Amino acid sequence: MDNIKYGREDPFSNTGIDSKNLISNFQLKGFISIKDNNYALVRYKEEEGFISINSIGGINTKLIPDKALVKEISPKEEELIISIKDDRYNIKLGYK
Repeated sequence: MDNIKYGREDPFSNTGIDSKNLISNFQLKGFISIKDNNYALVRYKEEEGFISINSIGGINTKLIPDKALVKEISPKEEELIISIKDDRYNIKLGYK
């Protein structure tokens, strides 16, 4: 019974899984909106620049991991949502 893990002591605590561990070398630095288009300022693997809702890693940008797709850019919530395969990652502004 000692070898069985039953869960967290505090069920409302952070899961310990975060975007930094899942997408290494990635940082969301800010947002810019031009007309009705939102862009996210990001840093990935020593490169910095803007990505948009149409950004696909390895196809039209080097600023997100290969095959990653930008699903949502939300300056109001200070959040960027990226999907890689079937996983979604919510990345908050200022998270290092």
